[in-house]
Amino acid sequence: EMRKSFVGPLQNVVLDGIDETEISDCHNFFALRAQFLMYFKYPGKSFTFDSQVTKEYMLRHGVQHLAMANMKDEAREVVLDPAWLIARARDPDGILACCELLSEGDQVMHLLGRAIKMSTETILSDSRQLVGQLIGRLVAATGDGHGDPTVRKRMLDFVDDLRRYNYGFDWWCPVAPTWDQAEEPNLRQLNGHTGPVQGVAFHYEGRRCASGSWDGTIRVWDTLTGLCEQVLDDHEDSVWTIDWKPRGDVLASGGMDKTIRVFDVETGSCRAILSGHADCVWSVKWSRDGERIASSSKDKTIRVWDPAFQMCLNTLSCYNKSAFYSVDWEGNGNSRLCSGGTDNVVRVWSPKSGHCLAELKGHKDWVRSVAWCPKGTNIISGSADHTVRVWNGVTFAVDQVLMGHKDGVWAVAKSPDGKLIASGSTDGTSRVWNCQFGRCEQVFNDHNGPVWSVAWDSDGQRVLSGSSDKRVIVWDTAVRRADDSLPGHSKAIWSLDVSMDSSLIVTGSSDKTARLWNVHPGKCEKIFAGHSGPVWSVKFSFDGRKVLTGSTDSTASIYRIVSGEQKLQLIGHTASIWCVAWTVGDKEVVTGSKDMSVRIWNARTGQCTAVLKGHRSDVRGLAISGDGKRLATASLDATIRVWDMKTNECKSILQRKEAGALSVKWHPDSVRIAASYTSGCVRVWNTDTEEREIAFLPGHSKRANCVHWSPDGTKVVSAGSDKEIRVWDAGPGGGHCVSRLMGSNGNGVFGVHWTSDGRYIVSCGADKSIHIFNSKTERCENVMAAATGLGIYDIAWSKDGKYVVAGSRDRTVEIWNSETSRCEKRMRGHTDWVYYVCWETNGNRVLSRADDKTTRVWDVHSGYCLEVVESESYLPEGFILCPPKQTPSVKVDVNVVGMNCDKVKFFDENRAVGWIRNQVYFFNLVKAKLEES
Repeated sequence: EMRKSFVGPLQNVVLDGIDETEISDCHNFFALRAQFLMYFKYPGKSFTFDSQVTKEYMLRHGVQHLAMANMKDEAREVVLDPAWLIARARDPDGILACCELLSEGDQVMHLLGRAIKMSTETILSDSRQLVGQLIGRLVAATGDGHGDPTVRKRMLDFVDDLRRYNYGFDWWCPVAPTWDQAEEPNLRQLNGHTGPVQGVAFHYEGRRCASGSWDGTIRVWDTLTGLCEQVLDDHEDSVWTIDWKPRGDVLASGGMDKTIRVFDVETGSCRAILSGHADCVWSVKWSRDGERIASSSKDKTIRVWDPAFQMCLNTLSCYNKSAFYSVDWEGNGNSRLCSGGTDNVVRVWSPKSGHCLAELKGHKDWVRSVAWCPKGTNIISGSADHTVRVWNGVTFAVDQVLMGHKDGVWAVAKSPDGKLIASGSTDGTSRVWNCQFGRCEQVFNDHNGPVWSVAWDSDGQRVLSGSSDKRVIVWDTAVRRADDSLPGHSKAIWSLDVSMDSSLIVTGSSDKTARLWNVHPGKCEKIFAGHSGPVWSVKFSFDGRKVLTGSTDSTASIYRIVSGEQKLQLIGHTASIWCVAWTVGDKEVVTGSKDMSVRIWNARTGQCTAVLKGHRSDVRGLAISGDGKRLATASLDATIRVWDMKTNECKSILQRKEAGALSVKWHPDSVRIAASYTSGCVRVWNTDTEEREIAFLPGHSKRANCVHWSPDGTKVVSAGSDKEIRVWDAGPGGGHCVSRLMGSNGNGVFGVHWTSDGRYIVSCGADKSIHIFNSKTERCENVMAAATGLGIYDIAWSKDGKYVVAGSRDRTVEIWNSETSRCEKRMRGHTDWVYYVCWETNGNRVLSRADDKTTRVWDVHSGYCLEVVESESYLPEGFILCPPKQTPSVKVDVNVVGMNCDKVKFFDENRAVGWIRNQVYFFNLVKAKLEES
C-alpha cells in the first residue's frame, strides 16, 4: 500500500536517478519520508537523496504520499510545521488542498484550511503575510470560549509555534481576533433526535441546553462537548415547546398529548402533569419569578398555572375564538402576558383578570411567535407574513418591521441586553437583527429544513436553533456571517427626495423598492418593499415621518419611516404612476399617471377625493406651490397645466409644441415654475403674467429628466440622460449655465434635488448610486451604493510620514504603508462606520471614532484594541484632535486617477494621500505622477 502511494505521482517522472525501482521497498519509502520531514526542521542537514529536484518534489507531494500511505498523523505534523508552511507560502492553493485532504474528522485542519482560503488574495500579493494572516484568523479558536478543549489545545500549540519560529523577516503578529475568523459560527451540532426539533431553550448558566422533538423526547445537552446528558420521554406524543425555570434545574414542556409536564432535570423525574387543554399545547413560559407557568394551545385558550399545586388559576380566550401559537410574560414583571395567534393579532393580557388590555394589529398572516423584551420595553412578534415586528411596550405602536426572511417566521427571541433579536424561519435560516437600526446582522443557514425554534444564552453570545432536519445547532454570534448594512439598489434609480433637514434621502428604483438613506455617513437604513413594479417617484411628507411612492404597478403607497411599515396603498389609476406629491399639511397626496389623469387622495383614509382630467398624454411631473394654492402638472402632450387646489379647475396652460414636458418645480415665490423637456432644454415660466416664458435654457444633448430650484431661488439645477447635471443662473439677467457636474454613468441622471440649506446637490441615475455634490466647490463628496464597495471615510498621516491610518464604512481601521502602498493591518471592533481617525504623537497608537457612539484606542504594532469608551468626544493623553494641516506650495491635479478626488491629505510639499470610495492613492508630487494604487 505504501509502495502504491508513490506509483501514480512518479509515473513518467525521473528525479535525479530516483525512479520506481529505487523506492520499491519500505526502507526507501521511510528514507524519503524522513528526508521530507527532517529537511524542513533541520535545513542544514545532508541526506542521501538531497537533490534540489527531490526537495521540490517532496515539498509539493510529500503530504499526499503520507496521507495515501495511511500515515495521516505524520502528514498533519508536516502541515502544522511553520517551516513547511512558509516554504509553500507562494502556493496557498496547494496548502489548502493538503488541509482539505486531512480535514475529515480533524477540526484543526478544517480551521487552517478556512484561514488559508480567506487569506489567499493577501498571501498571493505578499507571501510574508501568511503567518500574520493565519494567527489573526485563528485567534478565536484558541480562546476560552471554544467548545472542544482538545481542538483549543492543538490550536494554541500551533499558533505558539507560528509566533516563535524565526522567519528571517519582520512581520505583524496579531494578538486579537481583528480579522474575519476562520472559526465558523456553527459551534456545535447536537444530533440524536429522530424527529423534527420543535422547541429549544438554554439553561440560565449557559453550559446546558434542552430540546423537544416530534419523537416524543426532551434531550438535555452539554453545549461544550455536544454530549446528550439526559433523555426525558414521559410525553405520550410529540413535544412542541420547552422552557427552563429561571435560576433552576426544572424544565416545563408541552406537546401533542395536550399536557404540560414539569421535570426535575437532575433526577429525570416528572414533578407534575398539568392537564386541562383540549388540544395541542403550542407554547409554555415560566414567569420571571418562577412561580407561574403560562401556556397557549390550539384549543383557542391561554391558561395560567400554579405548578406547585398543579392548579389552573385562569383561562384566557378571545372573542373571535382565535387559536394561540405563542405566549410570553412581561419582561420586567408578571403582571402582563402577550400572545400571538391565528387571527394575525398580537394581544396583551392581564393574567389575573383575564382581560385583553391591547390589540396590536399589523401582521398580514398568523403570528407564530412572540417574545417580551427582558427589560419590558418592547414586544417582538414573528409571523407567517415573513416579517418580524418590534412593538413599543408602552404605547404598543410599531417601532420596526424587519424584512429579510423569504418565508414565515416561526420563532423569535430577544437577547438579554435587549439589543438583538434572533429569528427562525421556514426558509431554513436563523437571523440576528439589530434592534436599534432595524437591520440584519447575521444569517445562519446550516440547517437543511425549516427552523422551528430559537433561544439566546444568558450572556447573549450564543443562539440555539432547532429544525425539522432533527438537529440542534449552537451558533456563535461573535463570528460574523452577514454584513450589518442593508444593500443598495440592484437596478437603476429613477427618483429621489431629500428630507427637510437634509439628513435623509429616499430613492425609488427599477428593483421595485424604495430605500431610505442616511446622508451621514451614507448608508441604507430602510427598504420599503411592497410594489410589484419599478418605483418611479418618491416624496417625503412635510413632517418627515412618512414616504409616498408611485409605481408602474399603477398604485401609490404611503410608508411610515420609523417602522418601515406600509400604512396605505392607493388604488385607482389604470396605468403606471409617474409622479407623486404631498399637499401642504400632509392631509392629501397627489399622483400623476400614464392614464393621463391626476388624482387627489386623502392621506389618512386612502380615498380618492378628486380626478383632474385634461392632459392628452402621460402626466410625467407635478408640483404643489409653496403656499399650497396651486398645482402644476407636466405632460408628454407638451403642456404644463396650472390647477386651483380648492376648485380643482385648470387656470392656465403653458405650451411649447416641439417637446414633451418631463418635470416641473415651483419657485419659492409660488409664481414662477421651471420645467424640463424631452428636447433637452429647461424653460422658466411666470404663471401670473401674459408673457409666460421668461427663460429658455438649452444645453443638454439628450432629454432633461428633472429640474429643481435652489432654496434662494436664484439657480436651477437640471439632470439629463447625457449624464450631465447643469446649474443655471435663473436670476435677473441670467439664463446661462454656470456649472456642469458629471453625475451618473450608464444611461444618465434621472433625479436631482437641492438640499434645503443649499449646500449640496443630490443626484441619482442608471449606475444604481446616489451622488452628493458640494454646490460651491462643485465636487462630488459622497457616493452611496452597495455595488461599489464600502468606502474610506477618513485618513490621517503618522508623524514620520511612513504610515497612514484609514477609517472605513466597513467598520474597520486600517494601517497603510506609504512606501509599499500596502495595507499592513486591519483592526476590527467597531459595530458601525468609522468616520474619524488620528495618530498618537509618538506613533504607537491610533484613535478611531465611529457611528456606534464609541471611541477606540488601538495599538499599532499588535492591532489590539487597548481601550473602548462610549463617547464620541473622548481624547486620551498624547493625541492631537486636529493636527496642523500642511499647505503645499504646488497645486495638485488629482484627475490623473480618472475621477474627481477631492479627499487628499498632504504630509509635506512632496507627498500626499488621497482616497476615493474604498481605494487609497499615494502621490509623489516631485515626480508629478501617481506612484501606486
